[in-house]
Amino acid sequence: VSLSEPSSSTKEESKLPNDLPTLLLNLHNILLKKSEANGEIDSNISQYIKSIQSKIQELTNLTQPTVIFDILQATLKTYIDKLLSIKTCPNIISNSSFQQIFNYLISTQITLNLSSIFENNPLYARTVFYRSFDLLSLPLMTDFLNDKCSNELFSHMTLIFCIIIDYIHSTSGHIVFKKNDLHNLVPNLRLLIEYVDKNKQNSNKTCIPTTVKYILLLFWTLADKTILVPTLIETKCSNYALKWISMQDLSLDIQRICMHILYNLARHEQGAEALNNANGINILKEFQQRVLKPNKDNNDKLYTELRLFYCMILSLITEPKENQEDLNNLRQILDQLMELIIDGGQSVDNRCKGFHVSEPIVVLTKLCVHDKILQYVLNESSIKNLKAKSRIDFFCELLIKFRGALASENDLDQLSLTALFNILWSISFHDEYIEELKSNSKFLITVKSLANDHGEAWVEQYVPKHMSCVSKAANGVLWNLDENNPARSIRTTTIPETKKTLQTDINIIDRTRVMISYSHADKEFCHQFVDALQKGE
Repeated sequence: VSLSEPSSSTKEESKLPNDLPTLLLNLHNILLKKSEANGEIDSNISQYIKSIQSKIQELTNLTQPTVIFDILQATLKTYIDKLLSIKTCPNIISNSSFQQIFNYLISTQITLNLSSIFENNPLYARTVFYRSFDLLSLPLMTDFLNDKCSNELFSHMTLIFCIIIDYIHSTSGHIVFKKNDLHNLVPNLRLLIEYVDKNKQNSNKTCIPTTVKYILLLFWTLADKTILVPTLIETKCSNYALKWISMQDLSLDIQRICMHILYNLARHEQGAEALNNANGINILKEFQQRVLKPNKDNNDKLYTELRLFYCMILSLITEPKENQEDLNNLRQILDQLMELIIDGGQSVDNRCKGFHVSEPIVVLTKLCVHDKILQYVLNESSIKNLKAKSRIDFFCELLIKFRGALASENDLDQLSLTALFNILWSISFHDEYIEELKSNSKFLITVKSLANDHGEAWVEQYVPKHMSCVSKAANGVLWNLDENNPARSIRTTTIPETKKTLQTDINIIDRTRVMISYSHADKEFCHQFVDALQKGE
């Protein structure tokens, strides 16, 4: 009996193949013979659908979750590429009975603890990450992103698309990325960001806002991997995000996600440059005038969050000398930054409210080159839950906590250590804090032990150019804390005029002598230093 001919269920079932791929291929061939005029689910097709569902259910009998998920993804690929793509029988493939195949795939997937699988097997997470992008590259998925999907299939394709994006999103959090890992995916990512731009205000179909949000959340997550930012910039997501926050009629929920994306991009120097090249500072200030200032007294969580991200982005994309934000306007932000640093630094996983402690510390290093800001942070900032005896002591303790970062493979811990050294270097330029730093013996031992570590064992990571490396900053701290150091007495004494003396000082090896500083406390020293350089020419 032909598989395409009606027959009894018993006879038909005996003729059906036992393996899932063959069942899917045979169903594909049957559907190809169907026409729109004869496009109904007959008993033969119905039996195939039931057999496929049964085979999917049987996958739960397998012992290896990764094997089960491999088969599920392979089946999903066949379902999209070989079944849903058939155009001769739209009534069949849009039928809810036919689409039960997909529902069975998802119900079986739910029995797997994918989050645990990806967490415990990062290499497998990487495999699924790229395999999911392969699914997005299928012609039918590309048609969906280009708004060429049929109305009959649109809702179903939206659900499939969101599932695939969720695979990418959930795996990305467990992958240690390298700088070129997304290089071959730029066309896919660009297609995603262009879809958002075309559909960001589309309310004709109720499921589009969900799709848009899924894509934006993916870019938010990927941009959080700072090493990927240069590749993400190639997708023009920085330009699009700036464009979207400048739109008055776009939902604040979307603009909130855009601010998170912009912040993550700004954490990388190339991201900051891209935002500046796209007129980012003016667009952000316009956003402040339009959205933040009218709600400056609104302590709703959303506006508090937006104000924080606005200041963090602006701090990261402007040079310190250009960042002239009035201290009065920054007090609340500085309090929030200190809260994130203290609560994050005192937590087991070094995180607070979604931030790794390195993030607010990096922003603070850029702000604290200004005397008034540094003094506010160390003396006046409103803080809670501080266990250390002082703010300076807290920064010292936190540096000691991360002292082993150079020997680890955790790039965020290494960035935390680097940023802390830079903050403490800034602090050590101020005479009023010298004694407290010098009295902390554990801190001094840690600084001395790391002063000559040039980080040969560091994992590949990104460090902002406004910060110095650990060894340089550590030597800078030691230089400033040395009471016998000529660099400290130079502030109040005349610089020797002879070339011989100057040359002797220059030849001292492994010493850090210069830090670009916006500290007014160093003004006299800087004038004398310039005079000495001119006389030494």
